[in-house]
Amino acid sequence: VPATLHASLMARLDRLGSAAKDVAQVGAVLGREFSYELLAAVAQRNAAELNGALDQLVGAGLVFCRGTRPLATYLFK
Repeated sequence: VPATLHASLMARLDRLGSAAKDVAQVGAVLGREFSYELLAAVAQRNAAELNGALDQLVGAGLVFCRGTRPLATYLFK
């Protein structure tokens, strides 16, 4: 990832807050596509925090959601 793109992405994540940034980072470790179930198992967040962070990431256009929780799959843009 070019440095300018990385910096832009990090700035967008910073604006969303620490919960969304942390969830995005855990998702990135899991891969370009990851299930809600797997993310919930490793994210160390309660359901409300995890769902709120995912909603922010989807709303910001950083990840796409397929399906509904808890069977949803997420995909980075």
